[in-house]
Amino acid sequence: MKKMKKVIVLILLAIGFSESMVAQKGMQSIGVNIPMHYRKNNFSTGIGINYQYNFSNYFRGEFVGSYSPIHASTAYVKEMGADPSKWYLNCRSCFVDFQAFINAHFFLFTPRIVRPYIIFGGGIQSYYSDQYETHPNHSELDNDETFQKGVPALNLGLGIDARLSYKWTLQASVLVLKPFTKGAFSDTVNRFEFGAMARVGINYNF
Repeated sequence: MKKMKKVIVLILLAIGFSESMVAQKGMQSIGVNIPMHYRKNNFSTGIGINYQYNFSNYFRGEFVGSYSPIHASTAYVKEMGADPSKWYLNCRSCFVDFQAFINAHFFLFTPRIVRPYIIFGGGIQSYYSDQYETHPNHSELDNDETFQKGVPALNLGLGIDARLSYKWTLQASVLVLKPFTKGAFSDTVNRFEFGAMARVGINYNF
């Protein structure tokens, strides 16, 4: 009987310890991550940082910023009008280079070592574009320019939160991005179709 009581006590202590390990209400964290951005013909990556605060065991707020100077792209040509005498726009690259977002995380399950969450938020992101114009009757380079512009954007996705210990958490997420552009910038880069982003990082909890 005494052995049974000891076993029950040990089980209860283990459960209590596990819950204390993963409970998140009031916890804060800071972390670093690797962002990977993709939009039509363009990929970029770099380094990101984030700050998170757990308002409850089911809801977490986040600020995340990233800088992605490493990129690859496939050039495409956009006809500037139906008239053959018009110029053509060749966009060598147009990729996300900076991003700052405020997100909400909604956890799907009670606190545990590994659990998924929904991400929704918005902010701004800037694009770096390297482009030039050519004339149909000429093969030489006629104009070359680069520019940056910040635009508002929304993101929606899913994440996984995995506790490595009480102090350290591994996080991974996949998101869809929708920027909102207007004016000449939209026409220049074909109105920025939906983009995608993935992040993998580690956070320190305190």
